[in-house]
Amino acid sequence: MTNDDLAKVKWGMVQLGPRESQMEMLSGAIKGKVRFLKTVAKEEDLVPLLVFNTVEAVLISEEGMKRNQGKFNVKLQQHKDPLTLEGEELYSKDKNPEGLQQVLTVLKKEMER
Repeated sequence: MTNDDLAKVKWGMVQLGPRESQMEMLSGAIKGKVRFLKTVAKEEDLVPLLVFNTVEAVLISEEGMKRNQGKFNVKLQQHKDPLTLEGEELYSKDKNPEGLQQVLTVLKKEMER
């Protein structure tokens, strides 16, 4: 998937700060302008966005992916390359103790044949 393809995707992710800042962080990570971003309060709310076709891909932490595996009856496809988000909004001791950078896995719903 090219950066242009990633920019066209409808994205979902956990709310980390102001919406415009998140769109800028994601645009920087994919090196293209994000056109659609749906945010949720908790990681467990991301997979239902895929199930109900609200978004085409979600950004989820490795731990969140492991916690949510098997909870939903949907086949998910993991993008081969994770995305690295950078920004001050990521710094929250309870959400992200590592600081200003977070590597997130891209998940998409597996297409039915």
